[in-house]
Amino acid sequence: MQVWERDGAMESLEFTLLEFGTVGGEGGCEVHVVGDHPALGCWSPAQSVPLHPSGTSEGLPFWKTRTPISVPSGTAIQYKYLLMKDGLLHRWENFEGNRVCADVQGSSMCLLEDELDKLSRRGYPTSGGSRNSSRPGSRASNSTGALSSSGARHSSGGLSYSGDSYSAVSDRGESSTAEGAVVVVTFILPLTIERAEGGPGAEGGDWHIAWNPDAVTAKKGEHMTQSKRVLWIGCPGVEVAEEEQASLTAALLTFSCVPLYLEPELHKTFYFGFCRAFLWPTFHNVIKAQRFSQKVWRAYCTVNRYFADKVIEIYNSGDVVWVHDYHLLLLPSYILRKLRTTRVGLFLHIPFPSSEIFRTISVRDELLR
Repeated sequence: MQVWERDGAMESLEFTLLEFGTVGGEGGCEVHVVGDHPALGCWSPAQSVPLHPSGTSEGLPFWKTRTPISVPSGTAIQYKYLLMKDGLLHRWENFEGNRVCADVQGSSMCLLEDELDKLSRRGYPTSGGSRNSSRPGSRASNSTGALSSSGARHSSGGLSYSGDSYSAVSDRGESSTAEGAVVVVTFILPLTIERAEGGPGAEGGDWHIAWNPDAVTAKKGEHMTQSKRVLWIGCPGVEVAEEEQASLTAALLTFSCVPLYLEPELHKTFYFGFCRAFLWPTFHNVIKAQRFSQKVWRAYCTVNRYFADKVIEIYNSGDVVWVHDYHLLLLPSYILRKLRTTRVGLFLHIPFPSSEIFRTISVRDELLR
């Protein structure tokens, strides 16, 4: 669930995690799902979501999405399955019209169980990801304000967090996303974060957090959020143990910040191996080609994908995504592969190298794509 504060009121948007599953198929073909939501490829077969074999049902192969797809709760989602062969579209499902999922609520995992080429549904959305059928219109068990499977729901000022998902609850009982938000994405959140005396769990609060006055992306005054909702995504900038992450995530709600936690080794390879040792000097016209390796490049790609996943998780139609600096050069293309109609901007805080220097980068095409 995501929460923003606007004009003194809390504005709410809750998300549901959907798993798509269907029985049937044809030999040599893979089953994909596509739909009208950006997370489902906006009806583009090339951006469709692949399903993976997951056993059998009544002697027929059962296909299911490997990871759940986050969609706004209560939104009518139109979708359809298609068969792909050798990476190309083989055929769509053989019936007129589209499937519709319009009644799923809450943040629990829900499974849509269908039968290929038949519009009637074998099962209806059920909480917890189980494959048991329930009646049409059934609701996921974790409604607003309840406890999630991973812990209590926290809400404060700008965001609400239930331990595994973000949500937004209006104090007027309404949901509003008409004007969209500005999603500011930076490698490091523009905050100063320190553990409270005694560490997380100490009396008086777990963390001391404030806006970093030296960070150009930090909130400089209330005027920044008066005309637009603003949400920040980034790494916390301090090492956080796994058992401390829930505590810090909840503490960041007041600042409308969504943290992304990286494994220490991945962070080191990404930042010191590629960003600082290779990309930064090259963009300042200093050739250090010997510093490049496939290992650090893979780390750079991986971190950019993690950021893209986080953006897609909290994205709503109408949002503007504003990506900052050379750490995230791949992020706009990763986002647009899934959210085809998203407005994405990239601001580079360092100079761009001369064409002669830039041509020395073996992955230059990927960086500009």
